[in-house]
Amino acid sequence: AACAMQRVASLRAHTGRVFDVGWRPPVDGAAPALATASEDGNVVVWHLEEAHPRPVHLKGAHAAEALRCAWAPGGAVLATGGADGDVHLYRVALQPENTDEAPLRLATLPQRPPSSGAAPPAPGA
Repeated sequence: AACAMQRVASLRAHTGRVFDVGWRPPVDGAAPALATASEDGNVVVWHLEEAHPRPVHLKGAHAAEALRCAWAPGGAVLATGGADGDVHLYRVALQPENTDEAPLRLATLPQRPPSSGAAPPAPGA
């Protein structure tokens, strides 16, 4: 049997391919939201309380492609991962009146510890 589907909306804000979409269900009276991660290095949060959702851009979220995005269980924190090897954690406003507030970067978890600039020890040293 065929599955009947109807497009509800098309959300466009990226200049490159979208690699991941993360869904945040309604939480604590807040409307649902989507986050999208893209080849353009940006992450976009879409608050879905309106008929025409407005994007909140995390421009330059990653120095290379933004590959993944996922919401923490409470819905207030968004994790993003990129081809630059970094994972970023963002606090995202839950309440509709705060949807224009840019997400606040809480932390960056680099794939590798930053280099101290010193050469690695020679073998056998």
